[in-house]
Amino acid sequence: MRIAADHAPAGYPASVRTGLTLLAAGWAGAMLGVSFLAAPAKFTVAALTLPVALEVGRATFHLFHGVELGLLAAMALLAALPGGRAAILPVLGLCLLVLAQQLGLTPAMDARIAAIAAGEAVPPSRHHLAYVALELGKLALALWTALSMQRDLQRDCRHLSGGRGDGGTR
Repeated sequence: MRIAADHAPAGYPASVRTGLTLLAAGWAGAMLGVSFLAAPAKFTVAALTLPVALEVGRATFHLFHGVELGLLAAMALLAALPGGRAAILPVLGLCLLVLAQQLGLTPAMDARIAAIAAGEAVPPSRHHLAYVALELGKLALALWTALSMQRDLQRDCRHLSGGRGDGGTR
C-alpha cells in the first residue's frame, strides 16, 4: 500500500520516523549487547573450552541473524513510506552489510568452528576481523539512522509549533 505524502493521515510521517528511530536504536543496542559485550565475555570464562565457546557464539549469532532480518524488513517497510524516505539509503546499506555477513562470512566461519570443534588445526583467518568490521559498519548506520530520524522529528515539532520547540502545547 502506498500513501502519497500529501494524502497521508495527520501524524503519519512522524509515526514512521518514530518507528524507524525506535527500530534503529533498538538494533544498535542489541548489537552492542550481543556482539560487543556477550560475545567477547564468553571467552573470559575459564570453564568454557574454546570449541564450546565457539559453538555458543555460533548459536547466538545464528539466532541474532534472524532477529536482524526481522528488524531490517520492518525498517525497509517503514523507509518506503512517506516520512521514512530519508532512511532508504542507510537501510540499503544495512541490507548490504547483513547480506555480506550472512552469505559471505558466516558459512566460512561456521566451517572453521566445525573444524576446531573436531580437533583439527586451522590456519589463521581474517574472517573474524572482517565480520567485526561489518558489525561496526552496521552499528554506525543504525545509530546514524536513529539520530537522523530523531533530528527530523524534532524539526517537524519545531515547524508545527511555530518554532517554539514545544510541539504547540503552550
